[in-house]
Amino acid sequence: MVLVACSPDGGAFPIWWSGPEFEFERAVGPADVSCVQQVEATSFGWFGGGAGQLLWSADGSAWEEIDIAGVLGYEEPFQLGYADNLFASPDGTRVTV
Repeated sequence: MVLVACSPDGGAFPIWWSGPEFEFERAVGPADVSCVQQVEATSFGWFGGGAGQLLWSADGSAWEEIDIAGVLGYEEPFQLGYADNLFASPDGTRVTV
């Protein structure tokens, strides 16, 4: 299970995760992330987004930012707009950002 939040003062990383025992721990992630508004569990791992940032985690405990614009060869992240919503397909074969 993963819980997300927004920190108005730019505090610590705003994701908590838990295994089957429901003992939540703060996840590890990029220092510049202060708000995560949505997460999706998929067969490819966990995806999270908020404030235009896209995050990925294998199990919810450690997160990294995904630079889609860079992967596609764009020079600036804003050239593709920004991640606003995440959707996992019902059959689990793809994730739409």
